[in-house]
Amino acid sequence: AETAGIRLVLLRAAYARSAPGEPPEGAQKRFVDSSPEAACRAVERLRAEAELVGLAPHSLRAVPLPWFRELARFAADHGLVVHSHVSEQPKDVESSISEHGRRPIEVLAGIEELAGRFTAVHAIHTTVEERALMAERGFRTCLCPSTERDLGDGIASFAAERGLCLGSDSQALIDLFEEARLVDLHDRLRSGTRTALSGEALNRA
Repeated sequence: AETAGIRLVLLRAAYARSAPGEPPEGAQKRFVDSSPEAACRAVERLRAEAELVGLAPHSLRAVPLPWFRELARFAADHGLVVHSHVSEQPKDVESSISEHGRRPIEVLAGIEELAGRFTAVHAIHTTVEERALMAERGFRTCLCPSTERDLGDGIASFAAERGLCLGSDSQALIDLFEEARLVDLHDRLRSGTRTALSGEALNRA
């Protein structure tokens, strides 16, 4: 990336468990961190080799809240961005409510250090109130429509909102132009109109 002049931010993923109360299983065991401190040390090693680095606690389902808070503090102390899968599937929301009594965005919005540096990947199953909270906290959203289609996650109901990013996540497809086209096509399916993401509609958003 440096040779080609591409601005690349390396996100070091952190993973602790399969789900609340469930230890890692199978192939997950090879990339699980032993502690949040171990994850931070891995980020430090990466920072010694790359200029732009960030942190990616996989999700609230895979990273306990105390870990998430510690990783967020580390990111804030070192000026790092934080990405995490949020409300990708209904079970992510159900898991958060079961463990924390709140929906994922409501939980993450309570972590002060995430303000202005956090990107919620997917965020498909979020409410209008949650997205207002995201805007208030300076959170961004990264849609990965090819992955969301591939995994049957759902279709974003907020594609006309500003401040969205695009990603590939599972690498089912690596073509950001196609990802952008899918955002438009998915919103046509959702809204039943061919002009949902037209210039005029976006200007009103």
